[in-house]
Amino acid sequence: MRSPFRSLFILGAALITLGANSGGHLHAAGPLDIAPSPSPYEIQYVLANTEFTLLHELAHALFTEFDMPVMGNEEEAADRFAALALLASREDRAGGSLQRVESVATELGIEAVDDPVVYEDSHPPAIKRFYDLLCLAFGSDPGKFGNYVKDRLLPLGRAMYCRTEYKQTSRAVSWMRRQRAQLPLKAARGKISISYELPAGSAGEVFLDELKRSELADKAVRHVENNFQLPRDLSVSFRNCHEDAFWNSRSGTVVLCYDLLEDYWRHAKKSERTNDPLTEKFTPLNLVMPARIFDSLKEQAGRGGNMNEIAVEALKSYFRNSPEIRDQLPMTVHGELFEPRSEKASPGQ
Repeated sequence: MRSPFRSLFILGAALITLGANSGGHLHAAGPLDIAPSPSPYEIQYVLANTEFTLLHELAHALFTEFDMPVMGNEEEAADRFAALALLASREDRAGGSLQRVESVATELGIEAVDDPVVYEDSHPPAIKRFYDLLCLAFGSDPGKFGNYVKDRLLPLGRAMYCRTEYKQTSRAVSWMRRQRAQLPLKAARGKISISYELPAGSAGEVFLDELKRSELADKAVRHVENNFQLPRDLSVSFRNCHEDAFWNSRSGTVVLCYDLLEDYWRHAKKSERTNDPLTEKFTPLNLVMPARIFDSLKEQAGRGGNMNEIAVEALKSYFRNSPEIRDQLPMTVHGELFEPRSEKASPGQ
């Protein structure tokens, strides 16, 4: 049986192709209502993604402060640093690291199907970040994260090399520690302070106590301070701002905006299936879809029926009538929606 989560990404890839050929005129569901009190799942989701983002920005800080060579894209390197820190957490009671990885992967999955791909951006597309995270998780512990391969969420062709990817990333972080962990004996050891601006929005007000109670920022800071001897004092600041999160090298400050927490909270509500594994979190109702397909799905869902099956049939019908767009689908997606594409006969056959 096809995993519902795999169906989501087959549909998502098809919709991204469709959106790219429709001038970007996509239709999304209306704004989500945010209840005054978040559920335990929503709290865990928001904190996990905030932790990952903070670790990502702290990685940028380390790259800058130590003038570290980065082979390739720095955003990808920061993701890998954050993923390794998330996976290396010793606080794994009741599958803590598994829950955090799945929350971050869910967030990246939602971004992959909600946001248009901007190829010239320095940040990799969310769908690539999604698979990179799953690969590092599987490579770190094939037993704990084996369902990603079993349920065909992580393709076997990629999974075969995930252990190597994880080891390479681990060696890179170990090299960073060896090269930059120690300053001259007389050098002062920098510290990282943490501050919380009084929040002005609903998400900040709701989650401020949760942030402090979880000691999320304190743990991330200790992870950096225990592994690297910083050349100067730095700071982490939670603020009322609209830029998500960023590293300011001039002031030595990592900034996380409360607006980002509100985005995470909305996405947590989108995906909340508290007892479901990662492979069953999504439903096509959460996708950003072309308006005519979205409205058709809502109408058919009102009459009953499986949303995955309805969505697949709607897309198959659309692509059958649009061969020029259908041919742009990735091979794996095309094979899921239609019969496998036959190879063109070579001349003379």
